[in-house]
Amino acid sequence: MIPTQLRNPHLLERLRELSGQSVVFHPTPGNAGDSLIQAATYQIFEDLNIKFTLLADAKDVRGKTVIIGGGGNLVPAYTSVRKAFLLTARVAKNVILLPHTIRGNEDLLEDLGPSVEIYCRDPESYLHVLHHRSRAKVRLGHDMAFSVDVDRLRSRYGNQADELLRQKVPTTPLEALLAESRHRFFFRKDKEKTNRLMPKSSRDISSIFKTGTLPGQAQIGALAMLNYVDRAHEIHTDRLHVGLSGAILGKRVYLYDNSYGKLAAVYRHSLHEFFPFIQLIP
Repeated sequence: MIPTQLRNPHLLERLRELSGQSVVFHPTPGNAGDSLIQAATYQIFEDLNIKFTLLADAKDVRGKTVIIGGGGNLVPAYTSVRKAFLLTARVAKNVILLPHTIRGNEDLLEDLGPSVEIYCRDPESYLHVLHHRSRAKVRLGHDMAFSVDVDRLRSRYGNQADELLRQKVPTTPLEALLAESRHRFFFRKDKEKTNRLMPKSSRDISSIFKTGTLPGQAQIGALAMLNYVDRAHEIHTDRLHVGLSGAILGKRVYLYDNSYGKLAAVYRHSLHEFFPFIQLIP
């Protein structure tokens, strides 16, 4: 059971004000971890009767409310959320950034006005925005993935996720042997990787199950990752949302920090108090 406070009750109250309205949504692109964030967000939109069009399809956002998906995209290594702000912040009625890790981007933060609402998923990001904001509103929240309803995903996307699992992780003697192991290793291989040594059996499942973050895509990749994690007993990972998937599913998780402290920050803020079976490895 995920504690209520991790489900962003204050953010939900803000989003509830948009019930029955039509907004413009920018889902943060990325891997299966980003799919999990967006899948949880689509469920919230459905529950609150928030209708949306995608920013990529919107001809004009003047006078509209824009919601930018949560994640870890507003850091120097990525540009999608920054570009979304540049497109919308000066002309939209409101822009709401769902819980994010934020580093750098000082020039952007200092230029944002009172129509922008920023939710941070860790205190380090919150303090960074406070230090560099001008008139934007900033609040502290938790990662959107904690709001996901796994049973609902399984009831609607179970067959498609199972097919993706069969395609990406076919049954082989090695896979059968790994499935019997109590210890699974899921380390990243992208630009956020560290120099940490990893076993040859490690799989970067956030990348393997990447399907996109659009509606109908996000749910399949997210569920495939969740179902694969559910096969394990104990997880070692430096992928934040593999770790969060393990937490949601009640697994024992050893969480290894990434190159700029993202996992440690979320662990201290959201995981340490509520998940004693999650351990941070600096």
